[in-house]
Amino acid sequence: MRILLQIAIFFAVVAFIVGIFKLFEIKNRPVITEEAFIMKPTVKIKPNSFQDVYCKMMITDVKYATQAISKNGKSWFFDDLGCMLKWSKDKDLKDDITLWVYTIDTNRWIKFKDAWYQSGKNTPMKYGFGAYEVKQNGFIDSKTLKSKIK
Repeated sequence: MRILLQIAIFFAVVAFIVGIFKLFEIKNRPVITEEAFIMKPTVKIKPNSFQDVYCKMMITDVKYATQAISKNGKSWFFDDLGCMLKWSKDKDLKDDITLWVYTIDTNRWIKFKDAWYQSGKNTPMKYGFGAYEVKQNGFIDSKTLKSKIK
């Protein structure tokens, strides 16, 4: 009887330790997609906690980050505009997914189609385009940007 009690205690301790490791593992896993609240248009990206779904790199800065959010609230994250556009090329998005960009000039999220883009930026994946809310000379629109990233 005493042996059975010792074995039961041993397995309980092992199960507890394994549970602690599993809990720790889940907390440190990068976010690739997230189920967002439908009322909230974008997800706040915490640096080094989110992973680009296309290139698999960690998003270390939101300056060039983008998001794709479906009508049901699922979000995909990208560290560079080029990654989002390449990812979206083979998707039949129609009106099911809204593309969002973080703007350099106003530091906020706006819809991809409403932003203006400037080339020559040192972006994470070297596609070289930054998003802006306010149009300036030499900036291009989203349609032109799509034609430049193949």
